[in-house]
Amino acid sequence: MPHDYDEADARDFAERSATAIAEGTGLHLLIVDAESDRLLGSCGIVEMDWEEGRAELGYWLAADARGRGVMSRALALLSRWVFESLPVERIQLGIEPGNEASRRAAERAGFTLEGVLRSWFVNKGVRRDAAMYSLIRGELPS
Repeated sequence: MPHDYDEADARDFAERSATAIAEGTGLHLLIVDAESDRLLGSCGIVEMDWEEGRAELGYWLAADARGRGVMSRALALLSRWVFESLPVERIQLGIEPGNEASRRAAERAGFTLEGVLRSWFVNKGVRRDAAMYSLIRGELPS
């Protein structure tokens, strides 16, 4: 989430999300507090490869919502839904190697670190490495 995120950025995200849903290439969901409906973050399918049966998830969490297991629960719930509802055999996460909080959330949700992919993606105009995590159908903890 960029620090200078504004209403125009939010509208652009909403439009891109609607397009992804319509095209079957993504699904962006909100994480909210069950009692107050306060926005805590987002977790969703950011890339869908129907031919290969592979989905990539992406997520972010507000700073004041961290450290409570919110993201690991969201990842586990979304992963369970993906495996139960879609013809997907592999769910993957590409996480910047230095993002320890995201890596811990992935591991607590049952994802396995496969290795670091060098120069895997571009974020804010800079090529970055990705610690690649995966969850294969049948591996999701109960």
